[in-house]
Amino acid sequence: MNKNEVINLKEFEEKTLNLDDIFLDPNNPRFYGREKLISDTRIISDSIQKGCLEKMEIFSTDELKENIQRVGFLPIDKIVVRPIKNVENKYVVVEGNRRITALKQLKMEHERGEIELPEGILDSILKFKVYVYTGKEPDIAWVIQGIRHISGIKNWKPYQQAKLLTLLVKERNIKIEDAGKAVGIGPTKSARLMRSYYAYEQSTEDEEFGDQLSEDYFSFFQEAVFPSIGTPMQNWLEWDEKEKRFKNVQNLKKYLSWMFGIDGKLPRVNRALEVRDVIAKAIVHYPTLFRKFESSDDMSVSRLEHEIWSLEEEPKELAAWFETLKNLKARVEDLPDAKIKTSQDHKKFTSMLEELKKIIEAHLSMLENP
Repeated sequence: MNKNEVINLKEFEEKTLNLDDIFLDPNNPRFYGREKLISDTRIISDSIQKGCLEKMEIFSTDELKENIQRVGFLPIDKIVVRPIKNVENKYVVVEGNRRITALKQLKMEHERGEIELPEGILDSILKFKVYVYTGKEPDIAWVIQGIRHISGIKNWKPYQQAKLLTLLVKERNIKIEDAGKAVGIGPTKSARLMRSYYAYEQSTEDEEFGDQLSEDYFSFFQEAVFPSIGTPMQNWLEWDEKEKRFKNVQNLKKYLSWMFGIDGKLPRVNRALEVRDVIAKAIVHYPTLFRKFESSDDMSVSRLEHEIWSLEEEPKELAAWFETLKNLKARVEDLPDAKIKTSQDHKKFTSMLEELKKIIEAHLSMLENP
């Protein structure tokens, strides 16, 4: 196998299998990010398989089942399986969990009498050709599903994309450009995803907060820390590009504490964009405010944002008021006194000017006195 080849086609052989000998994958990348894996010896247990069927309910199979009921199962795009270790003649799905789910559901519904499948249709469900993976790649499901799903069939989440890219580059020594091409991702995005993955994985090692880091928090690295090269958050956390780790562990712990809160307090940041757009801005342009945010566990990011806004908008607001006063001064200077004096409305004008005089004197008194 060429080192830049993602898949070795010689490691797949066509075989006819019974549906009952094929089991859903409890470690399906659709289900899991970094959770503890289910061992091969437990895959065939009824409880594990029941759990897989329940999890697959969110990936609707209704249309798929209707098509199979109408024309039978036509494995044109063959399902891929691998042998289950230490269990003879039993296989787990590598690619095709939705289709196997649909087939098993149809079989159960037929056996319960809920539907009546013609003999030919039933036969196509119970026995069909698959590709059996004979290689030794432990993460073959990630590789095959990634190639299919990232590049357009069913988009994966960023964490899953990042994990697959890292697997191809680190474990298979495939160039990042080639790995990205294989799964339909450009080199720049691939590099961002991989940096984010290494940073996220380092954060899971934290004794206090690591266990709380589900893949839903991946955006706090992808969007907040690595939207580009040399961001304020990268510098604050002291990202080491060679080692692919943050050198400032103390700041990393602080960052995690903002996400989860400490001593029973609520999290101080709730979205990655708050970090990218508010905290990073404070680091660069308002270091005094940022130090205040760092040192106060009670200061929320919304409060920080408000204080930044005050510093930025107050000068603009005062400048606008000064411009208004200048325009008012110019207009008052141009009052046609002679015309007003001889008009019927001169009392209205003098009354208005007296009111303005009082307002101006009040403002002057306020401004001149400490």
